[in-house]
Amino acid sequence: MRNSAFNPMNNKPSRYWVGIVAVVSALGFVAVVLGLQLVQPDYQPRYQLMSELALGRYGWAMLFAFLFLALSIFAIQVGIATLSSSPALRVILLMTSLCFTGAGIFRLGPATELHILFMAIAFI
Repeated sequence: MRNSAFNPMNNKPSRYWVGIVAVVSALGFVAVVLGLQLVQPDYQPRYQLMSELALGRYGWAMLFAFLFLALSIFAIQVGIATLSSSPALRVILLMTSLCFTGAGIFRLGPATELHILFMAIAFI
């Protein structure tokens, strides 16, 4: 049987496509963050938190950066499910993905406390 993106016999996506989604999403995160650094010349990555990019003129783009990061982690969680991994690890990665989504929705400035809370939980 030919390896496809979705095997109807076990209802699991192929690890190949899950890996592609994880890598492309991670690269999307990097591209958004680097792009914002280029269009916000007053941002100093050496001294400022990455989340502070949300305070600039194009800060709305940080939502996409965090969504890319969340999608990448979610894809990793799906990928390890195909290996019959620990359910606890999958729950931790799922919570991390949700926290990065929350950090993107609740940005610094309008919702600083929620943003910091989601970031802290994601990194813990």
